[in-house]
Amino acid sequence: MVLRLAAPTTIVALALGVLTPSVSAADEVTDWNQVLVSALTATNTSPQNAGRIAAITQAAVFDAVNGIDRRYAPYFVTDDAPHRASRRAAAVQAAYVVLRTLFPATQAPGLERQRDASIAAIRSDERSESVDRGIEWGQFVANELLAERSTDGFPAGGVPDPGGDAVGQWRPEAGLPAVTPWLAVLTPFAMPTPDHFRPDGPPALTSDAYARDFEETKTLGRATGSLRSAEQTVIAFFWTDNTISHWNRIAVSIALEQRTTLSENARLFALLNIAMADAGIAVWDAKFQYKFWRPFTAIPLAGTDGNDSTVADPGWTSLLSTPNHQEYPSGHGGLSGAAARVLARIFGNRTTFTHRTDTSPFAPRTHRSFSAAADEANNSRIYGGIHFRSAVRDGRTIGDNVGRLVMDTLMLPVHDEHD
Repeated sequence: MVLRLAAPTTIVALALGVLTPSVSAADEVTDWNQVLVSALTATNTSPQNAGRIAAITQAAVFDAVNGIDRRYAPYFVTDDAPHRASRRAAAVQAAYVVLRTLFPATQAPGLERQRDASIAAIRSDERSESVDRGIEWGQFVANELLAERSTDGFPAGGVPDPGGDAVGQWRPEAGLPAVTPWLAVLTPFAMPTPDHFRPDGPPALTSDAYARDFEETKTLGRATGSLRSAEQTVIAFFWTDNTISHWNRIAVSIALEQRTTLSENARLFALLNIAMADAGIAVWDAKFQYKFWRPFTAIPLAGTDGNDSTVADPGWTSLLSTPNHQEYPSGHGGLSGAAARVLARIFGNRTTFTHRTDTSPFAPRTHRSFSAAADEANNSRIYGGIHFRSAVRDGRTIGDNVGRLVMDTLMLPVHDEHD
């Protein structure tokens, strides 16, 4: 049975205001990954912002740990760590400094208390000078990563022309602007450029492919009168929590079950979150390139699309609330595809795991492979009525490509270790 995610200590739950089960994590890397997830939940951080925060945090933790034992190629920081510095203390301090910098000031007291508790526990096991050197090194690495990302385009002034009133173009709901336009031009963590994996675009409005996509979402994704099964409705809601947090919880549960080491965990969470962050950037690049309309616009206005096989339904509404950004491609498809690809390369695709959602009251779900979970995440957006099939399919392809790139190029073993 796979262990379910929990906050590492009661302090985290009380300080960050998140109620979680009381199961201890294996080491400081997994502890502070859970602190990250708890902070994302407590601040209701969007997946778009969460991707950047998580990638910077976990990259800093990796370089802090890896700079001491040098098992893998460094991500960014190539300096030499102090002699006999504590890896555990370095991981804690690196995570703390990044989170303290990137989260609102309201989270500072809780993060500081958790940092002090973590360091106190390490001091009971290790020599004081080793812990002090680890803190010094973790602080240095975190500051180097933060300085590097301080000019990455967050938050940029915006990307022009997110959509318009033309047929097939994205139109905002309630007149609100598209969210997080800066993500479309953010400097990637691994890709050369945001458009490196840009897809060819959605099917033409007059095509048979578009008509099939249209009919599937119209039929399965409507709020009432749908042909959707009870199970499909559960799936639609199950995947509505923060995608970044969701896949980190999955990774933690598997790391706990397989008893991976501190160094392995540092690499795991860095690869996972860098891949999801870059998948988000690639997806947003394509969203602003193609500016395709959402089902909540396309279905009522089907009489204008020039396709005889699509029939308008003026009263159609989706099961889920539609996010305020363009339809193509799907962010869930991209992020879940990237996460599944990374976890499959590290643990093997045919890994059985049980995972939960923050969207109560849904029970945990069990999957027998990472690809099956990513497939279900894709389908959830169809069942929810907020995407067409081409958007989730091409988003998934983006994620697959980003995951492969990350695994093939970053943090490779320095010796002939089998990945």
